[in-house]
Amino acid sequence: MGPARGSRDPVRAGPPLRMTDGQRARVDLPLLDGGDEGAARSDGHQHELAHLHPVPHLCTIQIAQLQQARLLVEYAAFNAARAGVVQNGNDGSDGTAGPMHDAAALSLLSGQGPTDGLAALARTWAGFRAREAMLRAIGLPLVQVFVLNPRRGDFRRFGQHLDGQEIDFDDVRPQAVDASLLSIQVRYLVELRVPLANKLIHSLWLASRARRGKQGLDDGAPGDLDLASLLLAGRQGRYLLPLQAFHTLRMQSNAFLRWAAP
Repeated sequence: MGPARGSRDPVRAGPPLRMTDGQRARVDLPLLDGGDEGAARSDGHQHELAHLHPVPHLCTIQIAQLQQARLLVEYAAFNAARAGVVQNGNDGSDGTAGPMHDAAALSLLSGQGPTDGLAALARTWAGFRAREAMLRAIGLPLVQVFVLNPRRGDFRRFGQHLDGQEIDFDDVRPQAVDASLLSIQVRYLVELRVPLANKLIHSLWLASRARRGKQGLDDGAPGDLDLASLLLAGRQGRYLLPLQAFHTLRMQSNAFLRWAAP
């Protein structure tokens, strides 16, 4: 029930309520209490964020460079296969020399340095070969090509008329057509160059392999890659990760037994 007629509501009709200076001070003081300590904590957090802030950005840049390198490896595998189909599947002695290796290496040069002009291309190629020789000395081929097909067993079946040493690339027998396809795998050790991010990504990758009890790369290639060598290179400031790509083309020359897959 509201107030009686003629009476005044003390809340509505009374003078507006105002805090005295003492009351205002008592209300404001708890808000200001510990202000210096809170500001110090805030400054500390901002200082930590200032140190952590670049790492995600650096990792993003490094991963983008890895993606670019992966595309180059795909291109390198295509060019290596193109060289192989007209060179009898020649992958050299162990995939680190020969026309397919050189075609793959040349395809990767744009990620190694300037290639705009013959002089720049020659300098980048020389630097690439020097790095390749240095890494090979510790058991790390920079670029390696593996032949996955043709296989040695097929030469006895489809190359009898050539003493089992070759397979005709234009043999029209259905099974011989598949046997004469050139399938290759290209492995490339890309170097991580972005500071902080390179060591972080390299360490995480090695740790993930170690947790699975892997001593080698075990990527299905005929030649395994020793992870201890990658760790050694990392301790020397060279953070390397293996990238791989596959490609298949029809042979345009007879496949030779000496370069066939096991």
